[in-house]
Amino acid sequence: MPMKVKKIDLIKQAQTLISYAIALLEVAEGNHSEQLYVVNQLKALNSYNLKLAPHTNLNGSINLDDLMSAYYEDEKVELPTNLNNIYNIH
Repeated sequence: MPMKVKKIDLIKQAQTLISYAIALLEVAEGNHSEQLYVVNQLKALNSYNLKLAPHTNLNGSINLDDLMSAYYEDEKVELPTNLNNIYNIH
């Protein structure tokens, strides 16, 4: 049975998972990770605190902080059962 979760909590969980993905890509690519477009895009999506390569051109779309601020604190949604195993991974 699907459980109800706050939309803000889902965004926070997504930010955590994206941070893990960034860290894994940076380890895999070593000194070249700052030049990877995908790493820079994930950083931009995740937060305002960016350290981007000078040649990076981001499209100016909203990031997850922006999205989170658009939700009411108690706004909830049903989490599909197939996502239960990744929700609250730390």
